[in-house]
Amino acid sequence: MNAEKYLHQLKIAAIFFLMTLAVAGAGLFFLRSARITDYTVYGNRMYSDDEIVQLITEDRPLEKNAVYVFLGRPLAAQVSIPFIQRYEVELTGESSAQVVVYEKSIIGCVRYMSSYLYFDRDGIIVESSFRYITGTPVIEGLRFTQAVQYQPLPVEDPEIFSKILHLTNLLKKNKLNVDKVLYESDSSVVLFLGNVRVKLGDSSWLEEKLSVVMANLGALEGMSGTLYLDNYEPGASSYTFVFKKDE
Repeated sequence: MNAEKYLHQLKIAAIFFLMTLAVAGAGLFFLRSARITDYTVYGNRMYSDDEIVQLITEDRPLEKNAVYVFLGRPLAAQVSIPFIQRYEVELTGESSAQVVVYEKSIIGCVRYMSSYLYFDRDGIIVESSFRYITGTPVIEGLRFTQAVQYQPLPVEDPEIFSKILHLTNLLKKNKLNVDKVLYESDSSVVLFLGNVRVKLGDSSWLEEKLSVVMANLGALEGMSGTLYLDNYEPGASSYTFVFKKDE
């Protein structure tokens, strides 16, 4: 009787083991076969779509698994990516997913030794990199002796960052890409567009001055010299601005 009971328990254990093995095998097969092959990336300016996908999934095979992503990526930690605050991955189909990227807010950068220091609207250094991000205004003329990441850039006049923010917002609005922006000792602003320098003077009538720049871009193409807008006033004579060619 005891032997029959033992054999019965052994059969149940064997059946349970085989069922567990079958379920595990099916689960493993499903996990391996349910791969994400199509990604759509939103919110990225500093990296290409392919770069974002590679940075998130490289050496992390689970990140490409549809089941894992569907379950909310329970074991996943945010990959630290320069210039990226955070990102979200969401399944959109059997083999497709979307990645929403939230980039760090950057209004400009300064050259420091052999690196670029990128700062936000409050002057906080949010990133230090050898890489220059195309379209980011390079600010010159800010005086500081040291710089620490995630700390304010220690300039003489902290109010300068609100002026930089105002200027860079206008540059974006007008889709005007400049090589660099120089703040002179008297707070006058000079834009550099190739071989053309644009002296804006102080921050008065800034939007109107940039409208003049935009209106004359075609005429200035290929030229070398300085466009003087430091004395420009809307409604005044057109001679309130002048272009002088380099000799």
